[in-house]
Amino acid sequence: MWATQYDIVLFSQAECTVVHSPVSNLYLGSGIMPYAQMVEHGVRLALGTDGMAATGHLSMFENMKLAATLHTAATPDFERWPAASHILRMATYGSARSAGLASQVGALTAGLKADIIVLDLHGLGFTPLNNVVNQLVYSESGDSVETVIINGQVVMQNRQFANIDEMSIMAEIRSYAPRIQDAQAAAWKASQPLYPILDRLYQKSWQTPEV
Repeated sequence: MWATQYDIVLFSQAECTVVHSPVSNLYLGSGIMPYAQMVEHGVRLALGTDGMAATGHLSMFENMKLAATLHTAATPDFERWPAASHILRMATYGSARSAGLASQVGALTAGLKADIIVLDLHGLGFTPLNNVVNQLVYSESGDSVETVIINGQVVMQNRQFANIDEMSIMAEIRSYAPRIQDAQAAAWKASQPLYPILDRLYQKSWQTPEV
C-alpha cells in the first residue's frame, strides 16, 4: 500500500477504517502498509483476506500471523511492532467495524450475535498452553477449529459441517474447471493490449513517496 503521511492524517481525521490484507499485498506486489505510523495516528485498522485470485487462501489465521510478523522488518524499534492482541482485535472487532457490523458481531459480548469458533487446545499450536492470544496469532493454522457457530446456529461440529455436503460441493467446483480455464484464457488474450498501460501505472505507483 502506497500511503503517504498526508494520506494517514486524512484517514485519522475521517475516522475511516483501513483494511490490511498482508498476503494479498505481497502476492500482488502492492507494497507494505505502514502499520506503525497508522497506529500512532489512531487510524482504525481491520484485517482482511481479499479474494482467492489475490491470495490463494482465504485464511484469517494466515493473515493474522503475517500481519503480526511482517512489520517487524519495518523498524528496529520493537516497541512499535504489532502486538498479537492488536492483530486479533483487527481480525475481529476491527473487521466487524469496517463492515458496519460492530453493533452485531466482532466480540463475545452480551447482546451481539453468537458468532463463535471453538478451538481444540490439545493441538501442537497450543501445547504447552502458555499465552492463548499469542499462540492463536503466531501458531494456529486453523486446524484446531473444532466447532463454528454463526448467529447461534451450529454450522460445524467436531470438524464436520452440519448442513452441507462438503465432498459434493468440491466435486461440483471441480466440474466447472474447464469452463473457468477457457474463460481465463479468453480474458488473458483480450487484456494484452492493456498490458503496457497497466505496466506504466504499476511502475509509477512504486515511485510514489511512502511514509
